Amino acid sequence: MSALTIHQIKTNIAVWNRIRCTDLGKSFLTSVNYFSITYHDYTILKETRNGIPPKNIHCYFAIHNGGLQFYLINDINDALLASFDGATEEIIQIEPKFDENSTEICIPRIPVSKTKPINEPPFTDQIDPADAHLRILAWNYWASNWYTSLKKQEKLDHNVLRVMTIPMEDLTRLFKNDNDSDCYPERSINVMFGLKIFQDFGLNMEFILDNRLNTDKVPLESGDQVFMDVSRPRPPFTISEDFNLL
Repeated sequence: MSALTIHQIKTNIAVWNRIRCTDLGKSFLTSVNYFSITYHDYTILKETRNGIPPKNIHCYFAIHNGGLQFYLINDINDALLASFDGATEEIIQIEPKFDENSTEICIPRIPVSKTKPINEPPFTDQIDPADAHLRILAWNYWASNWYTSLKKQEKLDHNVLRVMTIPMEDLTRLFKNDNDSDCYPERSINVMFGLKIFQDFGLNMEFILDNRLNTDKVPLESGDQVFMDVSRPRPPFTISEDFNLL
């Protein structure tokens, strides 16, 4: 996939903003349920600037080539885009997909009691696989109803997101092995869509990160599969001036 200019990316993001509260926007959003972040993507997202590591990944929603597309960039590089309009390799272009078997693929077929924390001490963003299952299942079956409910309440503009933020630390944890070093390049992170009740905003879309593999070369033990509850949809969470692609 060839790199787009900042102007093209902003245009595609603006298209999503124009249609996100329409039936067309609903169709685009509810027709997909996951995407993957590869190890190569991770190496780009984790890059530091002047020794400063990124704190968050910004995942922008856009429309390109007749479908939903995401643009991922870390917060450090995003801050540098305010006065830049060329092509950039720091922005990762991802096309989300739909997998009707996603809940079967991402959920380990083992008792919840056998799962273990990803590192010590236990990481607070890690969630129970059973909870992950239910929330992913909720997106697959009830995303359309969630959207319709917001429309009836005239709350679409303040609840249908434009960008999702993911803590960089959480993504890094999922790419680490037991020796706290980067894992094999064969590993990828599946980003599953879910529905979650947020304390201040009620039901909304979320991303659930799952550290499964994208090949069979490095098998992942069932008890090592980890799910992270890390994302923040914006809106309803605040959109600040730090999001330079909007």
